[in-house]
Amino acid sequence: QVKNFNIMANSIGTQTIGGITGYFYGKDMNSCFSEASIKSTSTVEVRVGGLIGDLRFAWMSPTNVYNCYSKGNIQIDESGNTYVGGLVGYSDGTSRNSSDDCIKKVYSTVNINGASSNSETNIGGLIGKLYYSKIVDAYKLGKIDVRTVSNSIGGLIGCLEASSITNTYAVGRIIADSVNVGGLVGRDITASTDTRAVDSYWAIDATGTGNSAGGTDKMLEDMIYQNNYPATWDFDNVWAIGGSLPYFKDAEPPEIDEVFGVNTLNKTDEDGIILSNIGFDVIDSNGEVVRTGQTNKDGKYYIIGLPEGTYQLIETGTKPIYQLPEHGWTFKITSE
Repeated sequence: QVKNFNIMANSIGTQTIGGITGYFYGKDMNSCFSEASIKSTSTVEVRVGGLIGDLRFAWMSPTNVYNCYSKGNIQIDESGNTYVGGLVGYSDGTSRNSSDDCIKKVYSTVNINGASSNSETNIGGLIGKLYYSKIVDAYKLGKIDVRTVSNSIGGLIGCLEASSITNTYAVGRIIADSVNVGGLVGRDITASTDTRAVDSYWAIDATGTGNSAGGTDKMLEDMIYQNNYPATWDFDNVWAIGGSLPYFKDAEPPEIDEVFGVNTLNKTDEDGIILSNIGFDVIDSNGEVVRTGQTNKDGKYYIIGLPEGTYQLIETGTKPIYQLPEHGWTFKITSE
C-alpha cells in the first residue's frame, strides 16, 4: 500500500511516466497527491499520468486508488501510441480482484498540452484510457490543448472500454482537432454504452463542446447547486457544494469564474467568525426553490444565473451552537 505520499517534481521522460510512479500494480494507493511538471517526448508507446502513468489491477490482491489528486502540467510531443491523463494515463482492470476494486474519490486540475501524430491517441483530463475499470466520485478541472491526427480526447476520459464512471463531472476548456472530442468522454468503444456513464456531467460552456460519448450536458451555472444533482451524489459524507462546483469535503473548493455573473453572500456570526457549511435555499416569487447549497470554507455562498425578479433567501441549516433565523431575506435581480 502507498499512503499519504505527496510529491512536487519535474519529470522528463518516455514510455511510462507519473507524478508519483510510472507503473503501479496490485496495491492500494490512498490519500496521495502530486504537483508535477511532466514533459514527454517519444516515438514509442507512452502512458503518462499526473499521478500514475500505467495502473494495473491484480487478481491476487485488492487494488484501489482512493482519495488522491494531481495538479500541475503535462506537455507531450508523441509519435507512438499515446495514453495521457491528468491523473492516470492508462487504467487496466482486466485482472481486478473484485468488482468493488476501483478508482474512487479522485480529482485532477492538471493542464495537458502538446501534440501527437499517432492515430492511437487517447487523452483525458482524468484518465487517458479506462479499460475494464470503474470510477466512482471524481472530477476534472484542467485545460486540454492538444493537436492530434485522430482518435479520442475527453474532458474526463479519453477512451472508455468495458468500464463505468459514476458521480463524476468535467469542466475546463478543451481545444483539440481530434476525430472524437467529448466534454466528458471522447470515445466509448464498448458494445453497449447506455449505462457506462451514470449520473455524470460536463459543462458545455466551460468545455467548449456539446458532444460526449457518455454523460449528460449542463451549463456551468447549473452545476453549482445541489438540487441539480441526483440522490446518488452523497452530499452528507463525500461531496460539498455551495459557492463552488462540487468538491470533496476534505478538499479545497474550485474557483468560480467571475464572468458568469456571481452574487455573493458572506456568512459570519456577530463576532465576525466565518461560518462554513451553512445551508441556504433561494425561493422565487412563485414559492419554488430555485437554488440550494451551503457556504464554503470561506463562509461564501454564490448565487449564479438567476433571471430578473424578486427572491427570498432562507437559511435552512446551521451549526449546533447557533439558532436558525426566524425570517429570510428578500433580494432583487435587475438588469443593472
